[in-house]
Amino acid sequence: MKKTVYTILAILFAFNSNAQNLSQGLQAYYPFNGNFNDYSGNNNNGTQHGGVLFGTNKTGNTSGAAYFDGVDDFIEVAPSLTITPTDSLSICFTFKTNKTTGQYLISKHDYFNSVNNYQFNAGFNLSTLPSLGLFFGSDHNGDCNSIGSFPNASDATITGQTIMANVWYTVVMTFSSGVKSIYVDGSLLMQQNVSSSAAFPHSIDSCANGKLIFGSHWSQDPLFFNGFLDEVRIYKRVLTNQEVNAYTTLINDIKETNQTQISISPNPTSDVITIKGINQPTVAVFNLMGQKVVTSQNSNEVNLANLPAGMYMVQVLNKDMELVKSEKVIKE
Repeated sequence: MKKTVYTILAILFAFNSNAQNLSQGLQAYYPFNGNFNDYSGNNNNGTQHGGVLFGTNKTGNTSGAAYFDGVDDFIEVAPSLTITPTDSLSICFTFKTNKTTGQYLISKHDYFNSVNNYQFNAGFNLSTLPSLGLFFGSDHNGDCNSIGSFPNASDATITGQTIMANVWYTVVMTFSSGVKSIYVDGSLLMQQNVSSSAAFPHSIDSCANGKLIFGSHWSQDPLFFNGFLDEVRIYKRVLTNQEVNAYTTLINDIKETNQTQISISPNPTSDVITIKGINQPTVAVFNLMGQKVVTSQNSNEVNLANLPAGMYMVQVLNKDMELVKSEKVIKE
């Protein structure tokens, strides 16, 4: 059903007002727009292993998501205090898998040296857990030294709904005060307390030497991911329901029809971008704080020359004010 101009403007207003908070407590941000860099300002840049490539993301950007082959691909981020949460944590990401067997999407631990420095991990359909679906594992024993399988039934929160192949999912996982929550496409699917047997249920083990890993578990039991991962954000705080909705709206609220026929170029750009595949669009440009910094109407060219260098989200609306394209653009 077509959105009215009022609905679209309401969405953009809600994004602009609520998503401003999405910059607060942001420790790492990986848009995977042709590189593995962290755009939070904390320089937690990633290094790929195995030949991680880039593929088409949920919004139709042909080089806008990291693609993992499920054989030996993963991304490694060096240990850093900025990605070592303790009392509060939020992990946001969107993904699409090519297969439904158990896989890991994100892990925080020491990849190569046994099972030390575990903090948290996320994946889906793990057969060693009591049920299938997305899981959010976290360690609370206080010694950064998990023994055996991790996560297990006592430290994993699981949605119980099987993840399907070739479907995009937008996910937010949070932890605070011993409570873990999993949101999928804006809906809260699971919320539970950390097991009462945990020694420190209100904090995640503070393991400063743990690496952040995308697309795998650890070297002796990798369970490599086969699919697309995009828009990863890590916070040292819990996102509010409004912020979960703002993040989900940013990722999901795209009209699917004909969006791949619309292109934005050049990208990267130093000044003007050109919108092709649509006549006289309305264009809104947002910075990483969610603030609208440029608006253009009835023109296929948008001038970004006055903006600081960095990453921006460009949203394209058609004559009926339907959102038909959203793409990350680098301003040099």
